[in-house]
Amino acid sequence: MRSVACFRLSLLAACVMFGAPGAWAACSETAGRSYAQAGSTCTANLSAYTGASVNLLADGAGSVLTTVGDVALNTNNATGLAGGFGVATASNGSVLKINGNIKLNQRGSTNSYGLAGGPVNPTGTGGANSVLVTGDAEIVMGSGGGTRRAIMSNGVGSLLTIQGNTKVTSTGGASHRGMSAEGGGQIEYASASIDLRGDTATDLGCG
Repeated sequence: MRSVACFRLSLLAACVMFGAPGAWAACSETAGRSYAQAGSTCTANLSAYTGASVNLLADGAGSVLTTVGDVALNTNNATGLAGGFGVATASNGSVLKINGNIKLNQRGSTNSYGLAGGPVNPTGTGGANSVLVTGDAEIVMGSGGGTRRAIMSNGVGSLLTIQGNTKVTSTGGASHRGMSAEGGGQIEYASASIDLRGDTATDLGCG
C-alpha cells in the first residue's frame, strides 16, 4: 500500500441521499443522486447515477452511505458541480463506502472534486470523514474548470482509502491534481496510474 501525504488501509461503512436540509427525508434516492442526511444510515441501490451535480452524498455527523456494489457516476454538465463539492462526497463527519468499483466523470467548476472526503468547502469544519472503496477507482477529468482534484481528502481526521487500483485520466481543463490530501487529510491506496497529459499544468498533489 502507498500513501499520498496520507497513510494506509482499512475502514468503515457508509450512507447516501439527496435534497435540501429540512426539505429532505433522512435517506433519498433518484436516478441522479443518492443522499444520506446527518444521523442516517442509507443504501445507494443503483449501479449508475446520471444527471445530478453530486451523485453520491453523505453529509452531516453520523451519516453513512453504502453502495450495494459497483457504481458508475456521471454528473450533468461541466459547470453543474460547484467548487468545494465532489461527484461522490462524504462531508461534515460522515462515511461513504463503495462496495466494489467506482467509475466517475468529473466535469465540475474550478476547485471541484471527483471522489472526496472532507468539508465541502476547503476552509470548512464539521468533523472527520471516511471514504472507503473496496475495489478499483477510475476517474476521468473531462471538460470544466481548472484546479480540480480527482481524489480529495480534506481536513484533520479525514481518511480516503482505495483498496484496489486507482486510475486517473485527464481529457480537459487545466492545473488538475490526481490525488490531493489537504488540511491534514489522508489518502491510502494500493496502486495508482495518473495520466494528466490532457491537462496544460498538472500535479500529483499532496497538500
